[in-house]
Amino acid sequence: MDDLTEIARFFLQQEAQIKGEEIDVSKINLFKVIHEDVDGDGQEEVCLVAGIHHPWSSVGDCILLDPSQDGQYVPTILSSMYGFRDLQVSDINKDGIPEIVLLDQSGSGAFLTLQICQWNGKTLKSLFPEGGFYQGFYETKDLDADGVDEVLIWQGEWTESLGGGPLRWKPKHFDIFIFYYNCQTGRYELQFSHSTERCYNPGDIVQRSYGGLIGQALEGGHRATSVNEYHQQLKVLIENQQVNENFVDELRGHRKVLVEEGFYEEALEITDLTLEAVKYLANPTIRNQFLIELSREKGMTFSFLGNYSGAVNSYLQALSFWTDNISTDPPVYYHRELGMMYLAMGDYRHALDSLSAEKTLLELLDISVEDNRAELSRLNSNFGLTYARMGEPDLAITSFQKAIDLDKELENKFGLVINYMGKGNVQRTLKNYQEAIHSYQAALRVLDKVSQRDLESDVYLELGSTLVLNDQPKEGLQYLQKALLLTSVRNLKQREAIHYLYLGEACRELNQLSLAVQFFQKAITFAEEFETPEIKWQSLYGLALTYQHQGQLTACQQALENAINTIEQLRSQYLPETFKISLFAEKGKLYEAMVLFCLSSTLEQAFNYMERGKSRAFIEQLATTEIVNAVGIPQKLAEQETQLLGELRCLQLRHRGTLSQQQYEWGDEITQIEEQLEQLWDEIRGTNAKGAEYVALRQGKTLDFAGVKSTLNTL
Repeated sequence: MDDLTEIARFFLQQEAQIKGEEIDVSKINLFKVIHEDVDGDGQEEVCLVAGIHHPWSSVGDCILLDPSQDGQYVPTILSSMYGFRDLQVSDINKDGIPEIVLLDQSGSGAFLTLQICQWNGKTLKSLFPEGGFYQGFYETKDLDADGVDEVLIWQGEWTESLGGGPLRWKPKHFDIFIFYYNCQTGRYELQFSHSTERCYNPGDIVQRSYGGLIGQALEGGHRATSVNEYHQQLKVLIENQQVNENFVDELRGHRKVLVEEGFYEEALEITDLTLEAVKYLANPTIRNQFLIELSREKGMTFSFLGNYSGAVNSYLQALSFWTDNISTDPPVYYHRELGMMYLAMGDYRHALDSLSAEKTLLELLDISVEDNRAELSRLNSNFGLTYARMGEPDLAITSFQKAIDLDKELENKFGLVINYMGKGNVQRTLKNYQEAIHSYQAALRVLDKVSQRDLESDVYLELGSTLVLNDQPKEGLQYLQKALLLTSVRNLKQREAIHYLYLGEACRELNQLSLAVQFFQKAITFAEEFETPEIKWQSLYGLALTYQHQGQLTACQQALENAINTIEQLRSQYLPETFKISLFAEKGKLYEAMVLFCLSSTLEQAFNYMERGKSRAFIEQLATTEIVNAVGIPQKLAEQETQLLGELRCLQLRHRGTLSQQQYEWGDEITQIEEQLEQLWDEIRGTNAKGAEYVALRQGKTLDFAGVKSTLNTL
């Protein structure tokens, strides 16, 4: 890194001399360095930006260092930058050749210049039109699910500076320009633009803390300029036993900047580096407090990336650190946030566990305090979301209404939007589409007063889906497309699969089947990557119906089988019977579709799926119902089973009794009993044929067509 810094200083000094300018080379630092084979010659080039950091901009040059045959670097200055924001190297147009992407945001963030180019070893080819964008903001999204991201540029309205120009940063409309890559011309071309209906504060759209990975000024007179340099600094501090709280605070501040700027991978790397630095703090109390807070921050960063399993692990670490080292209870919201990570993964049992844990702790606090009431509103909202996912509409609507009442009292407008939307989603599941639409419209009326792009996008997303279900697919598709345009990349990371699922459903209703397949497949990819089974099975179901319309029967059957397998993985969770029955009630349509499909070809398969579907609600009660006179089962084993099932029923009754209080505490005792039952059933199964039949009944395994015939033959 030091060598690259010296190389950059040498070339920048040469350039300054050619221009007849003076430059203080001691102030030149590396802003970002990427090692990548950008010209396909088998050798890594070094692409870097170096310059001088100023409070509102970072002036410098982007330099490409191409290794020659004698091992020396041949420099090429790609661009001079007056407000460096970021450097990226990625094959964004999926043509097999990496693109160099340069973002320059000068004038205190008021002007964006975007360069997308390719280097062939000798010359630089530009792929993006020249020009700047006032209050511009750059992001990429795959709007048509073809696997190639489109380039989106937000541009604010120009406002003349009036005596200092504060009007520039007041709420205003934005235009969104969409550029598609044209394979024929090899360039990005403007396809269409969209003007926002609502005004946004430019500071919410255009980040003003520029410099990409530029560090903030530090106490002690030194400055870090990149993640790599932080690694080097930590190494030196460790060797000299000088790691202190100031350095840790500085790293955390840098992570905050990276998150605000949308650099989530780099923020995660800084968080890991900070966790490493904390280990060398001398004061154990301060060290433990940092470990707790940093573990939570890591979990939040994982969630921004859509990595919910990583988020869960980080939150569990934070709570573990707290339990082991702090005598008081952790902040109540730790449990709620953890619960939402579990919910995103479809782990309803642990989601309810976590929310219930917060509710217990919150009841110990003074609920008349405004902050505690605001947290109670968020808890009710999250309970509503969980109940809705589990197919408990009455409980969900009650919870959302409690949150709405509190938000009105507290004048929490963003909370109102979220909870009106949540209530609308439940009304949609009940097929009360007009009531749902009214709820979404209520949310939009609130957004007329306090616009926020991600919340507006989320409301459009749910409204669009409801219109599709209400036999208004054309209007619904327009809202869904608008939702995808408006949402930020961070929000999209968390909700990408849902966007593509809903778009797939709209296109299927409009008989745009090829496009529907693309959207469903994209949704499945993200649902699998980020472990969100609810979205996965719905996407597979929609894909199956689309394949059926296209006459692709083998693909249809495979998608249905995958969807059913996904559902039955959800079924393996332990939940109170009432929850488990309602959880699968809405999924019966999937079994019905499979039965109807099989009727046209294989009657045995149709019978098997019909039995599996019918059993799903019934079997959960049957598996823990007392069976008198278990014929053919050794008495000692039968008595052991009776005792274990009795203990299990007592636990179920306890949980059902606390249902209305929103308290769920399964703990390890459920797992221990289930493990003992499995061992006992293995022993019973090995006794005789009657034992195997008995265990199959207990475990909720339906007889297939062959099994029915075999049973009839024994009569």
